[in-house]
This record gives sequence, C-alpha cells and structure tokens, in this order.
Amino acid sequence: MLLDQGKYDGSLEHAIEAYKMGIKKKNAKLILDSINLQGLIHWRIGDPNKLENVVREGMILVSNLTEAEEAEIGGSEGDLYNLDGLLAWNRGNFDTAIKWHKSALAIRQKLNDDYAIAVSLNNLGIVYLAQGNLVDALENITKSVSLWQKKQNKRVMAYSYKNLGIIYSGLKDYQAAEINMEQALSIWREFGDEVDMSDILFELIRLSALSKNKDQANAYYSELKGINDQSGNKIIALRTRIAQALVLLNKGRLESMATAFKIFKEVLIEETIDIRLRIIAIQSSCELLIKELMVFENLEVMKETESLILYYYELAQKQQSTSMIVESLVLRAKFQFIRGRFDQSNKLLNQAEITASEGNLLFLVEKVET
Repeated sequence: MLLDQGKYDGSLEHAIEAYKMGIKKKNAKLILDSINLQGLIHWRIGDPNKLENVVREGMILVSNLTEAEEAEIGGSEGDLYNLDGLLAWNRGNFDTAIKWHKSALAIRQKLNDDYAIAVSLNNLGIVYLAQGNLVDALENITKSVSLWQKKQNKRVMAYSYKNLGIIYSGLKDYQAAEINMEQALSIWREFGDEVDMSDILFELIRLSALSKNKDQANAYYSELKGINDQSGNKIIALRTRIAQALVLLNKGRLESMATAFKIFKEVLIEETIDIRLRIIAIQSSCELLIKELMVFENLEVMKETESLILYYYELAQKQQSTSMIVESLVLRAKFQFIRGRFDQSNKLLNQAEITASEGNLLFLVEKVET
C-alpha cells in the first residue's frame, strides 16, 4: 500500500478517486472508507485543518445512514471515531479524545478486530500519557503491543514501542526508554517512512537531551535534518526546528539558548499542527525566561514570563491534564521565588505536590520536592 511506503501524494490521489467512485455508485461504505483514508493521510502529514474537514464530512454521512447502510459499513465507523479522537488529541481536548477512542474501541471489540483494537488501545494510551496518567497509559500501550505481537505486525508495533519509550522517559528510566525507542527506530528504518522516522528521531533527541548525552543528540539530529532537507512535510519541518532548539539548549551556552528561544517563540505564533510540540515549546520558553530573570531583572521580560506561564496554566486546566497543571504550578512557584514572594512560591509548590499526589503522579511529586 502506498500509505505504508510513505507515498502520501499517491495515497491521497487514490483516496479521492475512491471517494468519487463511491459517490457515483452511492456506496456509503466506499465513501466512508475513502474519507477515513484521506483523514489518515492528513493526520500523518500534519494538516489538522484538512483532517477536521473530512472528519466532519464523515460524521454527517454516518448520522444520515439507513439501517441497511449501517449494517454494511462494519468497522469503518470505528475508523472515523478513531480519527476524531486523534483530532481532539491534537487540539488538546483530551477528554473528548478519550470519548472518541473508547467509542472506536467498542465497535472494534464487537468485530473482534485485534489489529484495530490494538490501534485504539495505543491511541488511548497516548491521550492518558498527555494527561500525565502514566499508569493507564502503560496498561493500554502494553496491551496493544501484546496484540500486535500476536499479529506479527512489526510496523505498527513500532508506534507502541515509541510510546512505551516516552512513558519510561517520564519515569526517568532512561535505559528502558532508549531500548524501546531504538526498537521502534530499527523497525521504521526497515520500512523507510520519513514521517515515522522523524517522529522517533525527535523523541530520541529529547531523550538524549534529558540524559545529557550531547553526542548522541547531535547524531540523531543530523539524521533528522537529513530527512527534513529531502522532505517538504510540515510536521517533519516542525519536529526538526524544535529538535534543533533542544540540541542548542543542551550546549548550555548563552548564545545557543538565545537562538533556541527564538525558535520556540516562532513556533508559538504559528498555527498549531501538533499540540505536544507546542507544549514543549511553551515549557522550554518559560524555563528560559525564568533563567534570564535569575541573571537580571527586566520589567519587559518579567511581564512576558508571567503572561506565558499564565497561558500555560490556563491551557493545562482547559485540557484537564494533571501533569501539565503540576508543571505550570512549579513554573509559577519559580517565578514568584525570583520576585522574592517566598510565601506565594511555597503555597504554589504545596499545591503542585498535592495535585501530583492526588493524581498518583509519583514522578512529578519527586520533581516538586527537589
């Protein structure tokens, strides 16, 4: 299949032709399958607006199906709900994303479609991971790996290996994180999909930065940049820019930090095509602004820092992401500490610790305490 080979233009042409054929034949299943394929392609190439357009069209189609057509479409409705879940996740609406992924999972379980069930479990795990719920994330993604191992589907198994790596990275088990991510990288090198390759290389760059392995981070970045230089893909370009900023931060030089901050600021004023990358840019920008304030006080920088941290906190609350709320409270505490408001800083840290404990986020409790 062209999509599995990373040939997105050709895949999209086939999907559009199938859609036209479905309209001509008045075949609801063919129309919905082609809509789902178009949506998946738009998702893979980082175009959420076009994904939203086709998902909305699919939802209208499903709402107007006859009983006979409903019986005919089979798992296609679950595929559409899966796309709506991905779209909601991308927009930062995590509760909505969980609702749609659970709806997709229910349909797929009725059909005993192990492959599709594994996809839903993996995607649920991603949303739980975004919320900071590592227990449910690990449970769902581990189940997805087991199902894909039964099917011996190496290509899609790589997605779960990548996500397991992200979870272990959050738990600061960098060795387990690297093992899982390297498994994903090995599989995707075999299949040669540039979008998937850019995804796992980006995560390995983040992991190398966290574990302070500068040489490894540089090597992964060099490979990612090579892919980006040959691609016109928006999501690959965005990953490469943020990866560049992370590598620059890892150098620890003031000049490098300034360049990294410029990259993050540019990302923040652009259209959001991946919520997770945007959150990384926000977090990193806040940390850099706080470091600047620690060196010298500047009213303009202080206002910018306060505004961005508040934006991050409000975004965390909107998404009902416990991990983001805790991270933003810690940033607010640091900001108040720098301003000499020690009582407020301690209150915010206490609030962060309580929130992390109530959410069973032990890895964040440890971060707050330090």
